[in-house]
Amino acid sequence: MVCTEREFRWLFGNFEELVHMHRLTLKSLQERLRIWGPTQILSDVFQAWFPNLDCYRTYLNNYAVALTTYERLARYQPFKKFIDTAHKEKSLKGSSLLSLIQLPVGCIDRYVDMITKLAESTPSMHPDYVGLQKCKLWIQQFQKSVQEKLLDADNVDQVLMIHQALVGAPFSVRAERRLVMQGQLSRVVLNTRSMGEERHYMLFSDLLVFVRPKVDGKVTRLQYKGHLVLERARVRSLTKDEAGGIAHCIEIVSSFSGVDNLNTTFIAAPTVHILYVGSDAEREEWVSKLEKVIANLDKIAAAKHAQATRRMMQSRAPRGSLTSPASSTMSSSNDESSSITRESTSYTN
Repeated sequence: MVCTEREFRWLFGNFEELVHMHRLTLKSLQERLRIWGPTQILSDVFQAWFPNLDCYRTYLNNYAVALTTYERLARYQPFKKFIDTAHKEKSLKGSSLLSLIQLPVGCIDRYVDMITKLAESTPSMHPDYVGLQKCKLWIQQFQKSVQEKLLDADNVDQVLMIHQALVGAPFSVRAERRLVMQGQLSRVVLNTRSMGEERHYMLFSDLLVFVRPKVDGKVTRLQYKGHLVLERARVRSLTKDEAGGIAHCIEIVSSFSGVDNLNTTFIAAPTVHILYVGSDAEREEWVSKLEKVIANLDKIAAAKHAQATRRMMQSRAPRGSLTSPASSTMSSSNDESSSITRESTSYTN
């Protein structure tokens, strides 16, 4: 077994549905072209095909899970050996499993381009002119309806490329991780009033990672240098005096770590990370994006905590006892938190 049945479902999602739908449409087009004539139409074939395009929504919803599953499996030797052997098939013409999984993302834009050009090059007196104009409008509206999902898929691709280029990172890619922004920043050492070497900082939806890019032939590697966990962190702009005479700086304070003194375990002090950004405009953008990421992480953490508390109370309740008014109130108040958690966490691979 190179993967489990569950991993297979995560990897391929509804690919069989996608392939079946396209085969049926291709067959209809081929049959129409066999009887082609100057007054033949195609719009009816497209209109029969369009309702089935909704399966792209399912594919896009599963996209992050598919790619993170692939990335994790690619580090599993039996799977890697199987894929390396499969990639030697001449019929693939250089395509890889990853490129084939990613292929449908670009299909919607190609359909829009194809049908738009077909509609615009059809003479107004042709019997299919009105039908093709309707097809053009429909496919453009469909593209607009999935645009947010397409942009999210592009972000997932970026995150995967970054993880594949990372060297020495102590964490792996996660299905819910997204790239928020990135840029060149320098860490400020207050006691020496100096700046360290410039690093490339990448703000994800759960981490702030800093790396040193290293060009290796035609490949750029990202040498891992560190990261900050942003849950319960604090961020603020610093004045020039607060930053030791260096302008355009921000301060990121990580949360406390460790266990309290009741367990005789030392509580570590929070980590303070001061960064030189470069300009007030850039600093505003970094602070704004960091605050949004931290607020979202805190919201997710609060929802998880509420869920855990509710489960604990339910487990402690005597069997067969009726739900008390207090616990009923807590249950309803946590419904929204549960929804937030489900939407935010997705699958973690």
